[in-house]
Amino acid sequence: MSRKRKQPDQPAQKRRNWWRALPFFLLIAVGFVAYWNSFDVPLVFDDLNSIQRNAGVLFGDALQPSRLISRSLLFATFAMNYAIGGQNVWGYHLVNLVLHILNGIIIFFIAQQVFRKANLAENKIVSWSLLAALFFVAHPVQTESVTYISSRSELLSTLFYVIAFLIFVRWPEVKIGFGLSILITVLFMLGLGTKETVISLPATLLLYDFIFISGGRVLAPFKRWRFYLIFVTTGLFAIYFLLTGSLKFLLTSPYHLAPKYYFLTETRVVVKYIQLVFLPVGLNLNYDFSTSLGFLQPPVLFSIAVILCFLVLAWLIREREPVLSFSIFWFFLTLAPTSSFIPILDVIFEHRLYLPLVGVCLAFPVLMEHLVRWTKVQRWLNWSVVRYASIIIGVLLIATILRNEVWRSDERLWLDVISKSPHAARPYNALAFVYVNRGETEKAIAISREGMRNVPSARHDFDETIGNLYLKLNRVQEAIDMFKDNIEESKRLGLSDDGQSVSYNNLGVTYLYLWRTLQDRRSQFSEQEFNRQRDDVLSHAEDAFAESLKRDPGNEWSLDSYVNVAFDWGKADALIADQLKNGEATNFRALYTIGKIRFLQKNYKEAAEYFEKAEALDKTRNLLYYNHGYALDQMGDIDGAIAKYTMAIRIDPIFSEAHHNVALLYVKKGDFANAIANLNEVLRRDPNNVLSNLELAKIYVKQGNRTSARDAIQLILRVSPQNPDALALLQYVNSTGM
Repeated sequence: MSRKRKQPDQPAQKRRNWWRALPFFLLIAVGFVAYWNSFDVPLVFDDLNSIQRNAGVLFGDALQPSRLISRSLLFATFAMNYAIGGQNVWGYHLVNLVLHILNGIIIFFIAQQVFRKANLAENKIVSWSLLAALFFVAHPVQTESVTYISSRSELLSTLFYVIAFLIFVRWPEVKIGFGLSILITVLFMLGLGTKETVISLPATLLLYDFIFISGGRVLAPFKRWRFYLIFVTTGLFAIYFLLTGSLKFLLTSPYHLAPKYYFLTETRVVVKYIQLVFLPVGLNLNYDFSTSLGFLQPPVLFSIAVILCFLVLAWLIREREPVLSFSIFWFFLTLAPTSSFIPILDVIFEHRLYLPLVGVCLAFPVLMEHLVRWTKVQRWLNWSVVRYASIIIGVLLIATILRNEVWRSDERLWLDVISKSPHAARPYNALAFVYVNRGETEKAIAISREGMRNVPSARHDFDETIGNLYLKLNRVQEAIDMFKDNIEESKRLGLSDDGQSVSYNNLGVTYLYLWRTLQDRRSQFSEQEFNRQRDDVLSHAEDAFAESLKRDPGNEWSLDSYVNVAFDWGKADALIADQLKNGEATNFRALYTIGKIRFLQKNYKEAAEYFEKAEALDKTRNLLYYNHGYALDQMGDIDGAIAKYTMAIRIDPIFSEAHHNVALLYVKKGDFANAIANLNEVLRRDPNNVLSNLELAKIYVKQGNRTSARDAIQLILRVSPQNPDALALLQYVNSTGM
């Protein structure tokens, strides 16, 4: 007689499955609650270079397998975001948050293994591991890594880092050898393709081996030499790669601190990081951190003492409290690539704490247990570890939500920075840029002047900014005075030839503004008076551009303007003769000069021929491609013109004039989608641009989109109430009943 097989208790099984899934639901829920208000945070700061000016992202080059360059994987993810949603920030933030939550989940598994190796009671392992992961996900210092899109490099590099580490800690100890090293090396190299700071991975693997596998015995890890041999070799190769590449630049750049001074400064920075971990208040995108110049300075001595105390403590407790010891060493090891001797332009950034916080979060429940023991001794509060930890995580969660509110407005973000770092130049410049993009030029001037008062050492940069803002307002004489002051300041500071070249170019451009104003008012002058003023203005412009080119012969904008001045002054033939004095033009400057003069003479065919020859010598000049595109357009070669304009945009993706002109060509081809995309690129940086809004309105009219057409027209009329083209188009829209 057969016995019936006992059926499993399905409700009990479901409860067990639900309980196993609960940590993941909690991590996902806490992640989304913490960052739900970050999905509309705009592109800020380095997002301009990472996304908006990155041709590899905008044109999809970063998706090509052959593009194996530093941080290539990072830019590939940005390129995928751009291909799917353009510059709609929602998708970028979603990817960042998903990566952050994934890291939290992997940390949950790492913590289980670490706590198990530390002989924690089995009934505590899951709850403590969840607390560690939640601490990591909810901590407000992480906002700069998650909310700030360009800091995806931290999220991605940490993802490869913790995956490699999880594989190592879960691998059977007796099988740690050559095969495992190959697998981890692959992840290590992928991490290097995202951010160079993963270079510390070999050290953290050795650290885990030393504390948890070898029991704190120094020589024991050498039993696994087959694993470390190839991995250390790969690490040395990576160090060589970095030292001959990006790190070589960092160590030799005149714009960075000397390694000695950087190290002294970083001792104080590391103590600041420790404070931010335990007391995350005063979070700041741009800390104003002074340079330390000597070991005997009290803040440096104090900081070194604090660091040494932590390191000595970690060594002494490596057997009694292995988790705390491991956490302390992890923190300092993973900070070392950015906070030791290798100088980086910015000495402190919160996003550099992202990977170090992995180690800190492992110590979180252990510290909570010590707190519980202390409160029991005091006999005034008797709570469990989970209750203590949950309250702290709840507070951290609220702090993260509040910090993201600051990020949601670029104006609010930079005002927050100014309030905390009033003597740093960057936030004033960044806020002025925000106001310019909004068309609030007067506010941009006001904040730049405030920056000049509070940061007198940056007066040269503020002079340049204010001068260009005066030009936008057509306050030409004030701009001239400001740029003359800027030139004197550049000489006083002993700026490089490149820096002085820019100052002279700005002054020359200002005189060209005067020249255009003079041409517009020509009917108000006699011929003799007009010629006198023309000679005066153009001579000043010519001198300024000549001085600019003298300091930087490769300044194409100064060269282009110099040719324009010569043409307007009737010196074009003499300039061509000067370029041909040695026979046929063979260098870039001669070819471009002659091509531009033929361009101004409307001899577009000959101009295009010279531009083609110039491009063969130098393919990096966006202004050359722009002029070539215009010449081809005038010759009726629309596809050729689009190709040249596109090359100009590849070199400088925020070249507004090129975007506008290529949009007009797409309209001619009936390709309204590409036309709208390029016009929106202009309007994203200059929302009040009358010409681009007008062209956009015309496209919407052709598409029968009356609402969008009216919106664009109304925006024009707010800026230019009597604009005849906008008024006529609005009348047409209203009369046709679109």
